[in-house]
Amino acid sequence: MRNLRKGFVVYNPQADESTKSAVGERIREFRVRKSLLVSELARRVEVSVSTLREWENGRSIHGESYSRLAHELGVHVLELVEIERLLQAAKQKC
Repeated sequence: MRNLRKGFVVYNPQADESTKSAVGERIREFRVRKSLLVSELARRVEVSVSTLREWENGRSIHGESYSRLAHELGVHVLELVEIERLLQAAKQKC
């Protein structure tokens, strides 16, 4: 898989569905921990509710959106993508 750098976040347009799903699950987990509704987080990140729901359901997130999302969730951006890196490393070992 080829990674493209967008700012300081690695964006992988070829991430498989399980990796995207894992990132989406992390987003949902952090949102619920902060007791935020989808609509409230979407407003804060400046995206539509449908976009945020798509991210939580595994759609790829591009560039700066990772940074805004992490900021609003109160986590470091690597906490959102760390699972992606670990899954990719595990696949390469297989």
